[in-house]
Amino acid sequence: DDPALTPAEYSLREWHPLDGLPSEDVSRVLQGRDGFLWVLTVGGLVRFDGARFESITPRDEHHQPLPLMRALVETPEHGLVVAPNRGGLLALRDGAWQPITLPAEAATRTFTTIFAAPDGALWAGCEDGTLLRTEAAGTRVFQTRDGLHGRAVFTFATDGSGRLWIANGIFLHRYEPGGLVAADLSFAGSELRIGSSAGDGPW
Repeated sequence: DDPALTPAEYSLREWHPLDGLPSEDVSRVLQGRDGFLWVLTVGGLVRFDGARFESITPRDEHHQPLPLMRALVETPEHGLVVAPNRGGLLALRDGAWQPITLPAEAATRTFTTIFAAPDGALWAGCEDGTLLRTEAAGTRVFQTRDGLHGRAVFTFATDGSGRLWIANGIFLHRYEPGGLVAADLSFAGSELRIGSSAGDGPW
């Protein structure tokens, strides 16, 4: 079989709110370690088993749903993690959402991107341009004095050696134990995006 050839037959299926999808505005799709699909929409979070959608949307202290969430990731330590629009991070543990303990300087920040690094650390890019790294040993907040440039948009990637790379605006950094190392990169665009690679560096 030639993988470059288009299959002679294929199937296409669409799902809409009438099928149980909270909204057609989907921001993130993630396949969990258990094989289920997690679908994050502006209307809430659902788990999809291939046949039906189950709502797993977090709720606030008044038991009201928190449908507006910025990001979704799964980590070995915390399990499924979401970033609510109102700030902080929530982890799904034993069927219930619980807040992840963060230092006071980061607890109320709104996170726009979260990423699970190969070393087990959880990274989160903040709306105010700061960056958070949390692991069992503690949490660190990176700011402009650490080499960041105050841009609110972060993207993360890993390379073939398992190193973590972070793009912030038009700047690229590599994480080394203890700090961020700026990459020598000439980029003339307005916003840099990166993706993980199995080779020497990120895409």
